[in-house]
Amino acid sequence: MIDDLTENDVRPLIEQKAVDMKIGLDIALIAIKKIADLLVIITGDADIVPALKFARREGMQVGLDPLRNPIQPELAEHVDFIDTKIPPSKSAHSTP
Repeated sequence: MIDDLTENDVRPLIEQKAVDMKIGLDIALIAIKKIADLLVIITGDADIVPALKFARREGMQVGLDPLRNPIQPELAEHVDFIDTKIPPSKSAHSTP
């Protein structure tokens, strides 16, 4: 019965299927149709580089916000700027 179900009986099935491809197609569409002239992407994964290169060839300015995480060198080569709006973390030993 449904009333007998517990949290242990239910598990979410979360799968990523071609997410990079779908994001890349969205970027290409936005670039071709001139919907935007600036793209800021939050990633550290270089799988998106072909879409970024395409967007830049179509005249878009491409920015990257890696959220203070390391990025792959190839990714840095194919963006116009890298910036983040996340404030630096305060270390446990810093003084006010």
